[in-house]
Amino acid sequence: MSTFLTPRHSLFPSEVISIIVEYLSDDLATLHSCMLTNRQWFNASVAVLYRAPYSPSNDCGTGPIEVYLMSLLEEDKETFVAHGIHLPASNLTVDYVSFTREVVDSVLYKRLEEWLCNEDMSEHTDLLFSRMMNMFVRKCRLRSLNTCMYQKKINVEGPSDWLSDVARYQHDLNKLSVKLLCASPKEQSDMNDKVASIIKKQKSLKEFSLFAFGPCANPIMDALKQHSRTLEKVQLGGCTVLEYSVSEFLNTFKNIKKTIHSLLLWN
Repeated sequence: MSTFLTPRHSLFPSEVISIIVEYLSDDLATLHSCMLTNRQWFNASVAVLYRAPYSPSNDCGTGPIEVYLMSLLEEDKETFVAHGIHLPASNLTVDYVSFTREVVDSVLYKRLEEWLCNEDMSEHTDLLFSRMMNMFVRKCRLRSLNTCMYQKKINVEGPSDWLSDVARYQHDLNKLSVKLLCASPKEQSDMNDKVASIIKKQKSLKEFSLFAFGPCANPIMDALKQHSRTLEKVQLGGCTVLEYSVSEFLNTFKNIKKTIHSLLLWN
């Protein structure tokens, strides 16, 4: 499967077309029309259209779901067959998944719920979500990941823990946003360790947001110190964020341009 189609001839300089499609990045309908113009426009448009298909500012709806289902890892397709779920036949000539650079999993989860409801398979939302995230983590070079972590979405039956795989496969994140919703101190501790592992593996983390609805252990904060020269924005929220002074912690960073610290008070 190729990443791009080979253009037969060029009508415009590629640089000009790239500027045009970037300008249209918020106009998904027009971008889709550009893809249908010719191969040159397709190559420029597809990279922008599939760059962040599930983000609040660039939500493609349920449209790309079937495209992504065709791109699932073979081991995950076998899991669906075992559950009696029939996937679309794979006839893709372009690796659409490879263009994805940003994933907001709450938006993806919502679109999966909508699509599965239409297919009368809503009970499989968590399973499909886990396998879809598994695909993004292993096949893409993500620059931004926004995830709401809770055990139901993470510990789904299957061969792979996609959250642990983020640390293994993704090392170029510039932006990481995490919301932790855990039912027990043990789950909280496990999640803290996984997030810390992800942070440590990044080459140049610039923005980090953490919303922890429960006590937040120090491994995450200690891991952030490895990015003291690259972090520009830190947002911390939750009922207990740090066991030590927030100001002292933030003073260890050299290039911080914006910080937000909020505490949620519980009765």
